Parts: sequence; structure tokens; C-alpha cells
Amino acid sequence: MISLGDGQYVIEVEITRALVEHQGKGGIMHLHDNESARLVAIKRDDKLDCSPDNNADLKAGDHVILIGDLDALKRFDVKA
Repeated sequence: MISLGDGQYVIEVEITRALVEHQGKGGIMHLHDNESARLVAIKRDDKLDCSPDNNADLKAGDHVILIGDLDALKRFDVKA
């Protein structure tokens, strides 16, 4: 976690197989329909997507970069 000041942070999260299986249907990014957190990038294998939307399809092994306020980042999850 990197603090940007003013309560804003950047985090990296690895999407696990257990998380995808628990949520089902390939794991759809869900940030609780608010603007307090934003998906910034997805790294999959050797490819980096620097302009994904918040509903990007995630797979086990993906690494995601999120930016936002701490409360929103704590609520981050992957939903079907």
C-alpha cells in the first residue's frame, strides 16, 4: 500500500483462484458502484492493461492496481 496523502492510497491485489471460484462466473470486478476507488491496471501474464474499466473480467493470477480512499479499498471484492 502506498499513501498518496489526503487519505488516498494505491494498492496491488493478486486475484486468487479461490477468490474467483468463490465468486463464480470468472470473477467480475466490482467496486461497490462508487467513485471512491478505481481500477487503474490489470497485469495478466506479460501483458499490462492500463485502461481497464471497473467491470473488467478478472482471472486467477491477475494482479490489479487500485487507487482510492482507504475505506473503499478495504471494501474491494470480486463478485459474480
